[in-house]
Amino acid sequence: MRGLDVTDKKERVAEYHKETVHSFMELLAASGLSKIHLINRSHVNRRVEMNVSLTYDEIYPYITKGSLLSIESCPEYWRSDFVKADPNSFLPKFEQVFEN
Repeated sequence: MRGLDVTDKKERVAEYHKETVHSFMELLAASGLSKIHLINRSHVNRRVEMNVSLTYDEIYPYITKGSLLSIESCPEYWRSDFVKADPNSFLPKFEQVFEN
């Protein structure tokens, strides 16, 4: 019975990693970016339907600074979470959500 050749495995994993990094750097250059830290959610796409893909910026839009300080300034799509939040506990306040 043949066992795993650790020496060979080590070389194959190292080569795979090298090629993965090389491919990533090609994608980075093709996107017009010169540094990894310049990547943000607008550069990454996710398929949401068979023929539709959106950027993560479209799926998870940025919010303005200070908008989570009050229910009035909270984005509409976060209001149900905002109402359930309790600053004194990690337990959600479900009863307030279902009262309204």
